[in-house]
Amino acid sequence: MKLQLVASLKYKISALSEPVRIGFGLGAGFAGTLLVMVLVMTVGFSYMARIYADLEQVSRVNNVKTELAHKMKYVQRERALNLYALAMVKDPFEADEELQHFNQKAREFLLALDKFGSFGMNVQERDIFDKIKPLTEERGRIVRDAIAFAQTHQGGQSLEYMRKVAIPGQQGIADQVDKLLDLQESLTQQAVVHAEESYYRARLFMLALCGIAIAIGVLVAIVVLRHVMRQSRELEQKALFDDLTKLPNRSLFFDRLGQATVIYGKEKKPFSIVIFDLDRFKEVNDIQGHHVGDLLLKYVAQKVTAAMRKTDTVARLGGDEFGMLLPGVSADSAEIIVKKILAALNQRVKLGEFMVDCASSMGIASYPEHDEDIPRLLLKADMAMYAAKRANVGYRIYTPEIEMVASRNIELQHELRNAIENKQLQLYYQPKISHHSGSIVGVEALVRWNHPERGLVAPDDFIPLAEVTGLIQPLTLWVLQTAIKQSVTWHEAGHVFTIAINLSTRNLLDGDLPGRIAKLLATYRAKPEWLMLEITESSVMAEPARALDTLVKLNKMGIQLSLDDFGTGYSSLAYLRKLPVSEIKIDKSFIKDMEIDTNDTVIVRSTIALGHNLGMKVVAEGVENIEIWELLTALGCDSSQGYYMSRPITVSALDEWLHSSAWAKEKTVVQPRPHFIERRRKQFKTPKDVE
Repeated sequence: MKLQLVASLKYKISALSEPVRIGFGLGAGFAGTLLVMVLVMTVGFSYMARIYADLEQVSRVNNVKTELAHKMKYVQRERALNLYALAMVKDPFEADEELQHFNQKAREFLLALDKFGSFGMNVQERDIFDKIKPLTEERGRIVRDAIAFAQTHQGGQSLEYMRKVAIPGQQGIADQVDKLLDLQESLTQQAVVHAEESYYRARLFMLALCGIAIAIGVLVAIVVLRHVMRQSRELEQKALFDDLTKLPNRSLFFDRLGQATVIYGKEKKPFSIVIFDLDRFKEVNDIQGHHVGDLLLKYVAQKVTAAMRKTDTVARLGGDEFGMLLPGVSADSAEIIVKKILAALNQRVKLGEFMVDCASSMGIASYPEHDEDIPRLLLKADMAMYAAKRANVGYRIYTPEIEMVASRNIELQHELRNAIENKQLQLYYQPKISHHSGSIVGVEALVRWNHPERGLVAPDDFIPLAEVTGLIQPLTLWVLQTAIKQSVTWHEAGHVFTIAINLSTRNLLDGDLPGRIAKLLATYRAKPEWLMLEITESSVMAEPARALDTLVKLNKMGIQLSLDDFGTGYSSLAYLRKLPVSEIKIDKSFIKDMEIDTNDTVIVRSTIALGHNLGMKVVAEGVENIEIWELLTALGCDSSQGYYMSRPITVSALDEWLHSSAWAKEKTVVQPRPHFIERRRKQFKTPKDVE
């Protein structure tokens, strides 16, 4: 029967999964170990309680009693000396001082004696204590008589009296105190010996139990050691390496930076730090999905690692930010390595079902050339990276000028906030002229910052800063309010054209924007069709769903929407069809060289045809001469703006322009000069022209 039960139990255990079996084994092992440890703790605590009591007796009672006995012995010796001195001094003042000192010692003796009596005493201590008490009272009377005798007699009589009568009385008390002191030392020694014996017995017993516990623990350790080691390696991997890319993480990167500084201190070998992130990584996550973003990060990790030396370190610092440590490399040498990495990295790559443009911006800073403080060195590499990103040049080496620009941007940030509040901003307006009527059909509002110290600050200097810092929201609100108010003034004066205002990415992601604009329109009694909001492809593609929701709400309000800088973004034509825009603006980079670059002409003509096929008007930017104006007219462009018609001008200048310029008056269609169009046809013929 028992064999059957054992066999059945073995079968059931073998049927369990390995983790469950390990769990049962660990449970049994730990239970046995725990039981032994409980016994160890119980016995140990018991013996430790005894040892503690003995040691407490020594430290808290016996030592105090011994100290009190020493105190009484010392005081008695001092009193005897005071009696001799009292018999010998002749000066009454000195005699009085010796008497006060004697009385003080007497009080100290009685205080120590009373404190000793407050402790619990054994029979021997009680016997000695009971002898000291009456001796103190009896000898006190003798001493008082001796003092009185010394005060009335001088010289040898007084000294002889002290030697024969007073001092022997004090000696009797001293003898009893010596006995008490010897007894305390004996009791202390006994307590220490008892504590040592208790400790010895406890140690033997606990060693035996611990031996049993160790034996059980060894058995358990043999089973789980392999699993613990594996878990340890996994934890170390997680603590020091990135889960996704398997690269070193921030902690390990900083540790190796510290090692590099130590090596420099010993061998004077410089090193360089490279900080880089991926351009438009957020667009990949938002458009293709986070899975594709993860694949892109893995691809970058593999490419960069393959292009680096074995002694180099590349780490993922977080998100799409990476760091590289290049030991023994100066800034100039680091530049060569970075160029090599960028050449390998910046390519169009297929990730799953998607083709993704992989591009990055890198910043280089070297130790100790640029700084000897690691946090500041990292900051400088970061500054260089953002300088490279702003300039779209791939990489930059840190220079003081880069830091000056960063510091200037911080100053501009604070000053821009004050400028919005203190009305240092001003709107300029650039007319938009119709190619069909040759007259003004709208203006674009362009913000300018008239800084009291810096003068006129260009929009390219503070608009990106406002985007990054979040000041774009109050800035845009100010522009909207000022432009809507001015629009009402112009319409009351009979100028029925629209005002175009640029919106940023942050504006499109602001769900409250339609409500704010509606409130402004109601406040100034303006009509929504007087307003045109210009957006860029990149601002829409940052978060397409949220941006599209905002655009749909604005469109339903009756506000016109225009797609600015068309042709420079990254959106698809399929997505363009979803945008509720009524106008597209061709970027000036395609317009300015149309008269000499036939490729630009093809792009512009195709864009105009595309816009018209989608039911949109097409506007050209950057028209600077009559040849481009006439060519755009021939290509069927709806309207244009540029220096040829008017630069951006103030409100007062535009009012004057509206009264004096021929562009401000309604007229018949301006026909382009035939000889110019014929010359353009000879320069470039399309397949249709050839046929």
